[in-house]
Amino acid sequence: NFINGISGDNVLRGRSILKDKIGENIFSDNLSIYDDNTYEGGMASGKADGEGTPSQKTVIADKGVLKNFIFDIYNGNKGNTESTSNGFSGSYAGIPGVSSSNLIFDFNDLMDMSEIDNAIIVNDVLGAHTANPISGDFSVEASNAFLVENGEITTPVKKAMLSGNIYQALSDCAGVKSEIKQFGSFIIPQILMSSLRVIGQ
Repeated sequence: NFINGISGDNVLRGRSILKDKIGENIFSDNLSIYDDNTYEGGMASGKADGEGTPSQKTVIADKGVLKNFIFDIYNGNKGNTESTSNGFSGSYAGIPGVSSSNLIFDFNDLMDMSEIDNAIIVNDVLGAHTANPISGDFSVEASNAFLVENGEITTPVKKAMLSGNIYQALSDCAGVKSEIKQFGSFIIPQILMSSLRVIGQ
């Protein structure tokens, strides 16, 4: 639902909670976010997007402040702006629409795992498609999760539900020193989100 929030198509249709938030501090001051299809080794990197617009790096947020949305040619024209090289289609037979390329979460500072007293590491979730695409509210089941106690990964978590709001979670999150990985569009380290509600055993 984060991608839905920064989509120029949704913004112009009034379907994004971020539609009038440009220039506001939405995310953690420690976090900058980029959409970059010039990123070396990125899954969506290339010379151009699906409409032939040259690839570029678009600043979505700079130190927590929302700067831009992403656009294809059609929605760029509707919004009196230019494409951000985010016009993609699901197949060669499909019509291009607004989609993210490589979304990079860049934290200015990263904390050590040893600084975390009590948390759970979640490697996957079930039910992400049920999240509210406008408000950002979600409730998902944690999968492949483990307890973190006094900076150490300890026991597996049998079952847990996570709920919260993606924008609230990203407003007070912290990056953790770890391998940077790409999950779909997202290129991220491990992220500590303090505002999520956890119910589990």
